[in-house]
Order: sequence, then C-alpha cells, then structure tokens
Amino acid sequence: MLKKGKTENLLNFLNTHLIILSNSRVKRNGGASMETVFSNLYKERIGHPDTLGILIIEETDQMELIKYSFDVIILIIVENLHPSWLVKHYYIHNKKTGIFTFSDKCINDQLFAASNRHILEWFLSGETKYERDDYVKKIKTRLIEFPVEDREKKIGIEFAKFIVQFSEGKQLFASNQYLDAFHHILKALHHLARIAVLEYGLYPEVTVWDQVKKIKPEIYKLYAELIGSQEPLEKRIELLLLAHSVSLNMNAEIGGRHLLKVMKTKDTFWPISEIMNHPDLKDYGFELFPLIEHLIKMSLIEVKKLQSQNTDIFYFMYFPAENKNKKYG
Repeated sequence: MLKKGKTENLLNFLNTHLIILSNSRVKRNGGASMETVFSNLYKERIGHPDTLGILIIEETDQMELIKYSFDVIILIIVENLHPSWLVKHYYIHNKKTGIFTFSDKCINDQLFAASNRHILEWFLSGETKYERDDYVKKIKTRLIEFPVEDREKKIGIEFAKFIVQFSEGKQLFASNQYLDAFHHILKALHHLARIAVLEYGLYPEVTVWDQVKKIKPEIYKLYAELIGSQEPLEKRIELLLLAHSVSLNMNAEIGGRHLLKVMKTKDTFWPISEIMNHPDLKDYGFELFPLIEHLIKMSLIEVKKLQSQNTDIFYFMYFPAENKNKKYG
C-alpha cells in the first residue's frame, strides 16, 4: 500500500497530466482558451492557505522571454517552501511554459538583496492573477518607489564585491598574471558601474553600460579604454588599478553607509559574529569581511581589543567611528 505522501504526489502528477491531456482533446474539438488551460495549472494553488501571490508573464516586444526558453511564465509565491524554489516545464497551445514557485523569503532575497534583474522584470510586468492581503501590490510598490534603505543596501553589497574584485585583480597584476588580473578588474568596474546606477535611483539593467554611458560617462570611458584601447594589456590594467584605488576611497562613505547605519542601532561594541549574523547584513556574505577592513582603513570603523579569560588572547570588537562613549557589550 502506498504511503499518504506518495499517494498525494501520485494524484497531483496524474491530475496535472490529465489537465494537459484533456486540453489536447478539447483543442481538436474547437479548443479551450489558453487562459483556461493556464488557470487549470495554477488554480489548485489558490486554495492553499500558504499561497501569497500568482502572476503570469507573457513575452512582449519590451521583454523577451525567449532568452529563458519560455513563451509564458507563471510565477507563484508561497509562505514556506523546501527547497526554496521549484520549476516545472509544460508545452501548452504551442507555447513553452515555465511555472516557477518561490518561497516568500527566496523571492525577497532575489528582488531586494541579490538584485536578480530577470525576476524583477517578471514581477513588474506580470499580470496578477491572485494575491493575499495585497501581497503583490505591496512588493510592486516597493520596487517602483525603490526606497533609500533598499538602495543603500544594494550599494553596500556592490561596494563590498567591488573591493574583493579590485583586491584580487591587484594581487594578480603584481604576480604578472595579466589575463586573470584583467578578468577581476573588469568585474570590479562592472560593480562600480552598478553603484553609479543605484546612486542615480535606478535598478542596474543587464545592459548596464548603456545606463552608465548616460549617467556617469567617466566610468563608461574607463570601460571603453580597458576593452578597446590599443595600449598593451599591462598598461590598461595599470590605468584601471589607479582609477579603482581612487574610487575605493571616494566611495567608502556611501559604500559603507548601510553597514554603519546598522551598527549605530545599538551603543555597544559589536563582535564580528554578531555583525555577520545580523538579519540586515546576512546578504553581504563573506564580502562583509573586506568591507569592514576597508572601513577601518578609512577610519569609519574603530576596533577595540578586549581581554579574554586567557591573558594572551584578545577579542576584536567593532563600532562606528562617529559614535562616542561606547559601552562594552
């Protein structure tokens, strides 16, 4: 006898394929509308108490889904899901259809932390078919308004990545590994371009260099020099390393603003473990370490050594340099 979980999975599988089989029969007899077939695919999710929103995205002249190998995408957001996202492929009315199901946490991570441009486009252009408590409307409003706190966090993450790529490129250049250095310097420049776009209040697009050319032509000029100059590769990298060094210092305040704001929420010193595990800072990942080190060099973060029980061991504690009269936590 099949266990309950396996029975439910089998029934779901049969129901889904019966819908598609039924559609093929109906099509030969006049055909059901594409909308009807799609609604059959997602309507069972509407009845689930954990479903937050359902959107349909169809290919248009403004947004080509062909790059994702789909003609239609159905986006479903639920409260909890393990794994955090799932995808199913169907072929309906001669259209390749993808059904993407995301957990609430995963979709928020993709939209507001990872800056997944593709999912952002899907969300903004999608037609809402179902939402609970204005869930989709609230997220779309937040995406359109792009509040300062969201921009600052994205800038902070991009700046941390910029530091890592610049440091890697600099080390490789010093060891005469010019091709690998070029790779990292170009990636660093890309992060710098995204910072410029974010500062301007826009989302970085896939064609970020078209945006930067209008917003900050001096950064675009560096890009053009790096990839199009007739100078030897070594000279081009050397020029970019110099420019990146200047940008590293000039952008320290805005790049560290989000981290410093979080650290100012309490008047005690921060151990590194608490910084790394803070909910608003988890999205930085391991890039948070070099960001902190750079802000220390720029005197924006101060370090305090605290004696442990072992006289030879000290704890490093951190706090924003502007905050005075700190208490030991």
